[in-house]
Amino acid sequence: MLLTLTAGGMAVVATTDRHDLPAGLLVDAGMVTMGLTLLVLLWAVRPRLGTSGFLHHARGTADGVRAELAGCDVRTWRSRELTSLSRIARRKYELLRSAVDLLSVAVVLVLAGTGLG
Repeated sequence: MLLTLTAGGMAVVATTDRHDLPAGLLVDAGMVTMGLTLLVLLWAVRPRLGTSGFLHHARGTADGVRAELAGCDVRTWRSRELTSLSRIARRKYELLRSAVDLLSVAVVLVLAGTGLG
């Protein structure tokens, strides 16, 4: 949703008439900030293909997973999995929070530039 909102906002702003210098600079600064927002959002949705969490078992077999679980304490295994998945979720939420902050700044800049023009 945020990707669409940001890209759509950039498209609308890019097709508007250019204003005088101060207003144009504010609008351009807003566009640059929206571009940074898009990058942060793409980092948030890009899959991380590490070897922890559920991906640890991606190349294994059902027998291999059963053997691994039989050789360890299930509570310890669940704790490791939960920790790994929680780190991934936290990183994504941090990126989303940064993107929303950047998008807020971009909207203020574009609105200020539009108001000046």
